[in-house]
Amino acid sequence: MGCGATVYHGISLIMNPHVVDSLPTALAVLCTAGVVESYTLWVAIDAVRTNAANSQMKFWEYVRNGDNPIPVAVMLEDGAAIAGVVIAGLGITLTHVTGNVMYDAAGTIAVGTLLGGVAVMLITKNRAMLVGRSIDRRRLEQLKVVLMKDDVINSLHDVKCISIGPSDVRFKAEINFNGWRIAEKYIENKIDISDAKGKLRRSSDIELFLLLFGDGLVQMLGDEIDRIEEIVRDHIPEAKHVDIEVL
Repeated sequence: MGCGATVYHGISLIMNPHVVDSLPTALAVLCTAGVVESYTLWVAIDAVRTNAANSQMKFWEYVRNGDNPIPVAVMLEDGAAIAGVVIAGLGITLTHVTGNVMYDAAGTIAVGTLLGGVAVMLITKNRAMLVGRSIDRRRLEQLKVVLMKDDVINSLHDVKCISIGPSDVRFKAEINFNGWRIAEKYIENKIDISDAKGKLRRSSDIELFLLLFGDGLVQMLGDEIDRIEEIVRDHIPEAKHVDIEVL
């Protein structure tokens, strides 16, 4: 809407030329707007820089591919506003000096085009968020390498990390666990084998032992899943939802 209204004003100025009545007043309004927008732009840049650092991304990389469009939107809008103030000021000044209203009209149309470009960029970015955009592939590949080095994991399948909101990511993976290694860890930490050997004399004793061992093994698997979820969140802090399916 801002783009359309501004371009329409520029075209109207070409069709019905008129010079600025008071150059000092116009420049004073533009300067005031520039100061206010400069402050909000500085705050937005600082927010984008912080989010980029938290996501382990470079500044402009986060602007293009970051998972939180809100500070990026504010930064782009304020940046466009300041650029528009400069363009409008130049157009008005040149029109006042030369008497040629085309400078003002061209500046107005240029500001409208700038607003339209920012709007298209924001539409594209937010559309990607709405359809569930994956996080930066490089970060996901680094996490997969770390997980595959874990001794309780045999293989990973269908690994996905989708943005479902600003700074809110869902991680999903199917994991083929190493049952042998999990059993070893359970025995190392939970069971005294030497003590159990002397007590398993009857079939009922062995059956009870196997039942207890199976129950403990399931608990051990749960502990390992919790540990893997912490690894995921250490590498992707914005992963609020971690879904792990056992194969």
